[in-house]
Amino acid sequence: MRISRKKLAIVASVLVSMVVAGTAFAYWTASGSGTGSANAAAATQDGYTLSASGFGGIYPGSTANVAITATPNALNKAHVKVANISLALTPVTTGVSGCDPSWFTVDTISSLNPVLAPTDSGVAAGSAVLHMSDALDANSAPVDQNACKGVSITLHFTS
Repeated sequence: MRISRKKLAIVASVLVSMVVAGTAFAYWTASGSGTGSANAAAATQDGYTLSASGFGGIYPGSTANVAITATPNALNKAHVKVANISLALTPVTTGVSGCDPSWFTVDTISSLNPVLAPTDSGVAAGSAVLHMSDALDANSAPVDQNACKGVSITLHFTS
């Protein structure tokens, strides 16, 4: 007895339908259980670095605007909010003998409180005003401040 192509196709499609139905049925009625866990990264104080710029050319008796930028550190993999910016305990250092850091003061600090993404290369975080005083000695005579010419002034902020 010879089976026609039409009958063979019908039988094959019925068999394929049964296999698919059985497989689909098994997936639909499958059940399971389990648990999982994950650890969130801890926030660190070194999630970003603050830097100050824009105060070049300051001289005795002058002020300069300072731009404060926040840059995420390389190991920071989370979004981090820069909290309110303030001066550190040692606000200004000069690193040069004869250029007294007390001649410099910082005020009018504003903080933008940005949220940094791990890929940010630097985001405006705030601003401040840097003052260099006309220094006077104990007798109210002007003090020679030439030691500060060309000095790199470092401002120390925290947030």
